[in-house]
Amino acid sequence: MAAYAVAGARRHDRAGPNRADLTAHERNNTLATLAEAAKQVLQEQVETCSDSEQVSKPARGPSRSAGSLRDVAERIGVPVTNIVKAQQHVETVEAHPDLGGPDWKQYHVLEARRERGGPGDPSLRSG
Repeated sequence: MAAYAVAGARRHDRAGPNRADLTAHERNNTLATLAEAAKQVLQEQVETCSDSEQVSKPARGPSRSAGSLRDVAERIGVPVTNIVKAQQHVETVEAHPDLGGPDWKQYHVLEARRERGGPGDPSLRSG
């Protein structure tokens, strides 16, 4: 449900009814922010719930920590891989703003991240 709202997000121009699609970075930043907010809500729920009301108790295996990535993904209705890729995209663009332009798709940024060793690598350059 929320995934479709984020994926199909649009922004309104102040000039009137003209609408422009969000850039990949803007969409991913929105998704990463949504995931962080959901994580905080889940952690607060655990703090206020009794032991019998815990939200992160799987049927089998070890208990997950409060606000785990799987719980966040389930809460916002977005696959874990999409959240991870969005977070990586945002981290990379924050470290290298030249990768955040409208022509840079998510897969371009993540490919550059893999090839150059991550967001903090000083050798990461666009083009």
